[in-house]
Amino acid sequence: MSGELDVSAAAELSVQLTAVMSGEPWVIVDLADLAFIDCSLLGVLAGARERARLAGGDVLLAGPRGVVARLLLLTGWGREFSVFPSAGLAGFSAGLAKFGSKLAASKAGESVASSVDGVVTEAGSPAAVTVGSGRSAGRPDYWGAA
Repeated sequence: MSGELDVSAAAELSVQLTAVMSGEPWVIVDLADLAFIDCSLLGVLAGARERARLAGGDVLLAGPRGVVARLLLLTGWGREFSVFPSAGLAGFSAGLAKFGSKLAASKAGESVASSVDGVVTEAGSPAAVTVGSGRSAGRPDYWGAA
């Protein structure tokens, strides 16, 4: 995601997350290029996380900065979501979680290699979600930069 996202982008984000989760319940939302997000979009992300968890996955947040990181902290959502400093670390975590799930679900006597077939390729290419125009209204971020 990039630019500034407010309630006007909620429907588009919801549609994109639903589409991504139809094929993969592990979703990484890269917030590194996002200058602003409002609480309505956090609600959309929370709903997507609930659906992903029901499907055996999760929604991981990566790279929040400035105002976005501050909002996650102030609203408490930063404690509810798994938040990572980068999309790469979030992908690594998702891969480990998928690996653990496969191992736990594997049948007795089945080899580790066959129980985790495909995990490496799936975790190596997390689903991408792109929403936003990249516009900036010149809002200063938390550290005062415009």
